[in-house]
Amino acid sequence: MFLFPIAQTEISSSLAGLLDSLMPVFVLVFGFFLFGIKSQFSQVIGAVIGFLGAASLIYFSDANTEGSQFGYASLIVLAGASYGDNAVVVAERTSKVKAVELTAAVYTIWAVPALVVLYFTGFVQNFELTPDVLKPLGYLSFLTLFGTAIAMLLYYKLIQKTLAVFASTASCLLPIVAVIWGIIDGEKFTIWYALVVF
Repeated sequence: MFLFPIAQTEISSSLAGLLDSLMPVFVLVFGFFLFGIKSQFSQVIGAVIGFLGAASLIYFSDANTEGSQFGYASLIVLAGASYGDNAVVVAERTSKVKAVELTAAVYTIWAVPALVVLYFTGFVQNFELTPDVLKPLGYLSFLTLFGTAIAMLLYYKLIQKTLAVFASTASCLLPIVAVIWGIIDGEKFTIWYALVVF
């Protein structure tokens, strides 16, 4: 919840979306090392192809140039690893807990650090109910509800109804959506993005 916003202050949403597609790799790795889950050969091949695509993207993109934001790109990879670990643990340890309860638990646990961040960044002390504040707060609320909470609820349901590896492959569609939104937003688009997406 913190890694993506921090990383996207310095890297494009297109690159973030492409790097987040590494999540299935982490699901396979954590599944094997934490729970001894053996993967099918096709899953391993798909994960390797995904890893090679993301590695080539980092190497050939702006993340590998002098003065680059490699550290910020690494935060997205770390976030993908966190999501991968989450998917495996949810699938293996919380299959009997309802998806809505899992989502509520996540938001409850993260409420405390989020409030601490809001306080120490001055948001609470400087909050004024003006149109300049309400408009971004409205966008943030919409993103929180639809882009995170409902998406998380559906993701947990998918994990519980299928397998963590299958559910994590939904992240393979993320690069396409991220690149489209990046282009709409006027972000730089390179041939390497196209190669990784397709």
